[in-house]
Amino acid sequence: MPPCPLAAPSSIRTAPPAGPVPRLEIEVIVSHLVRSGAEGLPRDALVLVFWIHVRNGTGESLHDLHLLQRRFSDGSSDELEYDAAPTTLVGRVERIAPGAGFVTAARYTVRPLAARRTIVNALDVRGTGADGVPISGHGRVLIAVDPDRAPSVLSPGRV
Repeated sequence: MPPCPLAAPSSIRTAPPAGPVPRLEIEVIVSHLVRSGAEGLPRDALVLVFWIHVRNGTGESLHDLHLLQRRFSDGSSDELEYDAAPTTLVGRVERIAPGAGFVTAARYTVRPLAARRTIVNALDVRGTGADGVPISGHGRVLIAVDPDRAPSVLSPGRV
């Protein structure tokens, strides 16, 4: 896949709310490209690439981590699906040392647009801390997709 221009960065850093417990940081960056009929896509198809960076902000190793899709929708009654399963490009999802992390990418081709839509992509990361206690992180990004403009990130934030 050729490099994609960034639509907008969306930094989402979350921690479980119950006090001084380990932090699992999630950063989502959305990039886009417009295709010209190549790769079997309709001319001017809009492709969004979600770059998901998860970082262990704790002082101990985390293990058994899973990246889960909480919600991926454009406001219609149907949930959206990535073009293919997300791919981990850097790092190991199974175990993350303190300060380390992993980067996963997922691609979605937007259906032809007749009107503006807002795409919601909400993610969970769940795993286990070194002490055996469950740990999780949550992230969400809203992307405005308009037939007449480049996509833009509306609201990164916590779910």
